[in-house]
Amino acid sequence: MKIIFFTMIILTVAFSYIKIAKIFDIYDSPNQRTSHQGNIIRGIGIIFPLSIHICIFFNNIQLFYLNLGLFIISFFSFLDDLKNLNQFFRLLIQILSFIFIFYQLNLWNYNIIALIISIVLYLGFLNSFNFMDGINGMLGLYCLVFIIFSIYININLSFIDNNILIYLLIS
Repeated sequence: MKIIFFTMIILTVAFSYIKIAKIFDIYDSPNQRTSHQGNIIRGIGIIFPLSIHICIFFNNIQLFYLNLGLFIISFFSFLDDLKNLNQFFRLLIQILSFIFIFYQLNLWNYNIIALIISIVLYLGFLNSFNFMDGINGMLGLYCLVFIIFSIYININLSFIDNNILIYLLIS
């Protein structure tokens, strides 16, 4: 029953955001660096972190630092969609967010060089989304494959509550 309720919340938020974005003209117009032909709505990706926040709240999952890191990165990424932020500032926010998330996942017990390499790889992974953003269906398909693969790995390694991944998959 929670899944149906959650799906309805996500759909309501998504359709409401699309209407608001149209009213306030929150579009990305095509230019020489983009792959899309017409204007597309910016900022709808906020649905993904919102789904994780909702899952954590409804399932009473105790992941304070993960939730904090996710909130910080999603808030500033959304602001970047609305008004382009300085790249250096955005990079610092992303690093800070990964530090909170890595702390939550108890990854500080590993070698500092491995942590730095992991943060750099995750920064590359996160920022690769910007290259795919606007290519109809490509980002959605990429996320779908990644989340399904994460669920498969989580079944064997149990690195996070599976509900979070399922809610993320639905969004």
